[in-house]
Amino acid sequence: ELNGITLRTIGRERAKVQIGLLNLVYNIKRVVTLIRKGYFSFDRIIAPEMA
Repeated sequence: ELNGITLRTIGRERAKVQIGLLNLVYNIKRVVTLIRKGYFSFDRIIAPEMA
């Protein structure tokens, strides 16, 4: 999906942040795809109860 995206940033730290955000978006899209295909079924997503 990323297909050789070229980053245009000034500075290494900004490039790292942009790569991290691209990775996050890709992973979220992947999870959505897996949920839609039925590999996971969620009524709702909640945090586990604290002990």
